[in-house]
Amino acid sequence: LTPGEKERIDKKQTSNLTAYEYYLRGRDYYYRYRKEDNETAIALFRKALSLDPDYALAWAGLGDAYAMRVYLFNFPLSWYDSSIVASNRAIALDPGSAEAYKALGTSVMDLNVMKGLEALKKAIELNPNYHPAIYNLGGLYLWTGELIESIKCFKKCLILDPGFIDPYVNIG
Repeated sequence: LTPGEKERIDKKQTSNLTAYEYYLRGRDYYYRYRKEDNETAIALFRKALSLDPDYALAWAGLGDAYAMRVYLFNFPLSWYDSSIVASNRAIALDPGSAEAYKALGTSVMDLNVMKGLEALKKAIELNPNYHPAIYNLGGLYLWTGELIESIKCFKKCLILDPGFIDPYVNIG
């Protein structure tokens, strides 16, 4: 293990087990990619933050879910602002959080491709096996016409999570 990996393993994200449970449940709902489930995820991330306001992962989850309001569910673009604020709060609390940088990348990629690329690459630098960031980077490469890089990301994502169907769809 690298020193950075050892540090991530040893890092205690929260001392509140209920906040941790809310965070995990929020992530479960977030990854269902349905509007009502995204709203449930937001409520669960907020509950986690009510118990531990300095819980970086919950702030990152909130940033992701706010971005999905716009990206998937046609909420006003102003929700990207809320997503960026939550993501930046996560980064401020834990500058080594791949999840926080992935959330920021998701928040800004539609608004500024270069900032999205930068944030997603930082997430992958912090955790080279964080497949949600790798998948989003692949999507961003796809949108910008960098097909070879896109396919590389999607293939790596499949190695890390073979049950995740979206990379198969994008490669196809």
